[in-house]
Amino acid sequence: MLGFRQGTNAAWLGAMIFLCSVCVWSSELSAEQKQQLIGIAREGLDTHGNRIDALIAAFGYICVRNPYNPRPCRIESELLELVRGLPRDPTIISRQLQEMGARCVNDSARLQCTYEREVVTTAWVAGNSTPSNALRDSFRIEFIVEKRGASLDVKILFQRNGA
Repeated sequence: MLGFRQGTNAAWLGAMIFLCSVCVWSSELSAEQKQQLIGIAREGLDTHGNRIDALIAAFGYICVRNPYNPRPCRIESELLELVRGLPRDPTIISRQLQEMGARCVNDSARLQCTYEREVVTTAWVAGNSTPSNALRDSFRIEFIVEKRGASLDVKILFQRNGA
């Protein structure tokens, strides 16, 4: 127990030294180097009319894979709940996902829908009328619904590629 406390104290001390060095470094930046972000705009998502786009906007950008803890990202859990909230008929699921922009292939035992979006995020800083940065992200979501007797097995595969 004593060794754990000493290790914890050393970790806190290291964190405090790091934070202090960041504060000193940032205070040394000139006023010209400090730019205040005043706006961000995203093009390519319909957050008001499309539930999948709204989930991408809310949770898609914060999905970071952890190889040591392979839990699903929040967006995958939310998309799974979205599909589970639809009627338990693959034909209806396919139709409703297609209405939101997915492309679906439905055979007798398996439904596979693919949803893709290209999103451009633009940022402006104070004092500039032109954007300071534009980032492109592509999102791909696979909805896989398989019949297992009387029940349905639903899988969500989420992928984000930023450039």
